[in-house]
Amino acid sequence: MINEWFANPLYLIGAAGVLLPVLIHLLTRERVRRVDFPTLRFFVRTARATLARKRLWEALLIALRMLACLLLVLTFANPLFARRAAPGTGDTARVVVVVVSGSMSRPAMEKPLREALDELARQAAKGGTRTAVLAFDDAPRVEADFEAGPAEVRGALDDLRPGHGASNLDAALRKANEMLATEKTAHKEIVLVSDLQKTGWARYRGDWRLHRDVKLIVIPVAADADDVAI
Repeated sequence: MINEWFANPLYLIGAAGVLLPVLIHLLTRERVRRVDFPTLRFFVRTARATLARKRLWEALLIALRMLACLLLVLTFANPLFARRAAPGTGDTARVVVVVVSGSMSRPAMEKPLREALDELARQAAKGGTRTAVLAFDDAPRVEADFEAGPAEVRGALDDLRPGHGASNLDAALRKANEMLATEKTAHKEIVLVSDLQKTGWARYRGDWRLHRDVKLIVIPVAADADDVAI
């Protein structure tokens, strides 16, 4: 559960450091020996009032230091409240990632690919979802950004044609992940339309991963189930 609210929950261990200002105060406070002088009995009331004010200011200072320590810990823990702060809007930011490499140019792939893209275009036209289109072979390229309307999204999907390049699935998903990073919506999705060939994932080195609030939806498009390697 805690992983859903913090990007780096291990840093919360440092929350114990909030008690550090209290510990420092206890170790460094002045040790005064009380000695009663009869000639100073008229100043007792004033001295007590001064001491009370001093203790109040010390408590306030300690509280501020504890708050500063807590904010520092939360900064490193990277809370995700801001990214989850729009549950009432129903908005979804979606990046449709489509492979257009040479492996998709086979005649048997044309129909399942077109059916998948037509369905995604219909979903984009329903509203409530801001859709971007990202095509990729050797490198990803944005065909429509989040400012595009349903007609532009439909046009971008209709214009996609397989080429002759290789497939770089690693770069495409990384780019889609970056596009969603700055979106302030309740839901974030990457919809991957691909034949899922193993060579497309060969360049992944494990040096990044999808953000915690991004959902990956895979639509496998293959002429035969045996063609799917991932």
